[in-house]
Amino acid sequence: METNFFDFYVEGERNSFWNVKLLSKSMQYKEVKKEAYQNAKDKYQNELYRSYDYFISNELKSLDILGLYKPDIEVKNLPRYSLLIQFKFKLKKPFYSNDDDDFYIIENSITKEHVFKIPMIRASSWKGNLRNTIIKINQIDKNPEDSNIIKRLFGYTTETGKNQKKGRLIFYPTYFDQIGLEIIAPHDRNSKTVKNPILYEVVPKGGSGFFSLFYIPFDLIGVENPNLEEIKEDYNQISNAIKKMMTTYGFGAKTSSGYGVVEDEIDCIVNISPYKLSAFDDMQKMIEGGLS
Repeated sequence: METNFFDFYVEGERNSFWNVKLLSKSMQYKEVKKEAYQNAKDKYQNELYRSYDYFISNELKSLDILGLYKPDIEVKNLPRYSLLIQFKFKLKKPFYSNDDDDFYIIENSITKEHVFKIPMIRASSWKGNLRNTIIKINQIDKNPEDSNIIKRLFGYTTETGKNQKKGRLIFYPTYFDQIGLEIIAPHDRNSKTVKNPILYEVVPKGGSGFFSLFYIPFDLIGVENPNLEEIKEDYNQISNAIKKMMTTYGFGAKTSSGYGVVEDEIDCIVNISPYKLSAFDDMQKMIEGGLS
């Protein structure tokens, strides 16, 4: 019996994310007319971005119950000089990071969590973005892997793989509360008219999420007289890089176009302090003064 994926879509009532997967796959089958597919696709897009925020809010509740949305991190029993930085931020410009999903209703879909299907930034992406920011701030033009601050914070592996060391920083994923669409419209150089608009799935301006970072100087455990100047340098590098990454350089893809920067107003805690900080400058001053 021949499978008609299009009929399966229009007749069934199912999770909206999997509807788009089904529609995308249906393009492989000749029985789906291109016009019918496009109509269904347009209808889905309109419905998706009206209802997806509600879907996301429900999924975030599940993540919150699991302790994943805002990571619940215990710092009391960790090594001395450990540092937790956690804050909620709001996007000043849209955020985009390309997903690796082969079948989706638009080509440029945003990265989503595999189970709950909500927009996210992976921990590895935060690590890469913060590392690049520290490289820019310190103007490390050649061989950043040889820099002491880079090796200390992010770790390293030699080319042979025989020698490796874990960095002092631990990153956590961020989950967003909104999703939307952005259109990039390339113009024809001669006619100056729009040519083949490109659709991107993004977290729009105003979308928010939690950033969580843990600094653990585990390699100083048992050291009687640790180098406090080194730890202070780490604190300064971390706080300055977070501020620059969030408000100036941006994170994710298309940062050269202004994507991925946030509002300066944040809801921040440092080491589960009862004092909540409301701006990146306040956060930076508190962290940099931590060993004073």
